[in-house]
Amino acid sequence: HLHSRPMPAHSRRSLEDLREVWGDGPLFAETGEVVYERDGVTIVCGYEEGSSSERFFIVKQPPFVEAYLELCEHHQGATIVELGIAEGGSTALLALAASPKKLISLELDPDPLEHLSRFIADHDLGDVVRPIYGIDQADRAGVAQAVDGELDGDPLDLVIDDASHLLAETRTSFETLFPRLRPGGTYIIEDWRNDQVL
Repeated sequence: HLHSRPMPAHSRRSLEDLREVWGDGPLFAETGEVVYERDGVTIVCGYEEGSSSERFFIVKQPPFVEAYLELCEHHQGATIVELGIAEGGSTALLALAASPKKLISLELDPDPLEHLSRFIADHDLGDVVRPIYGIDQADRAGVAQAVDGELDGDPLDLVIDDASHLLAETRTSFETLFPRLRPGGTYIIEDWRNDQVL
């Protein structure tokens, strides 16, 4: 599925914008399906607000979550950057399923997610999972500073861009982060057709 209308910048506030743009369409319609459970945490497909530290909504359909889990199998102990947090479901999923060395999650919305902070504290992941808020993926210097400040010189193994879905913004973060990816690393840009080239 591809966006035929302009997509609002991805932040938690844009969950309301997603509803306005897509309604209950097939891409983001809530399924209510539990797609992952581990260590007392449940991940449910949908774009509802109201996640908790034990139950997260993930703004993806089940096949996309399956692809995430396959990625996690191949990137155990990886250094990961995620662009776009939404309700925190993908962050929690990556933290639990990939057992990352470091997970840096950048979010446009400046307000921290309390339930994600509780999840990180409850699972003793404070040194591993680093959500950084108020970062626009189009801010080359801001993205570079946020990521480099957490890397300790390590290259990235995996980058997942599920943020604005807009060309200029996506290109800017790609140009910033791709050079930090190790040879053979993986860079994923979600929700683009293969004929929408950078």
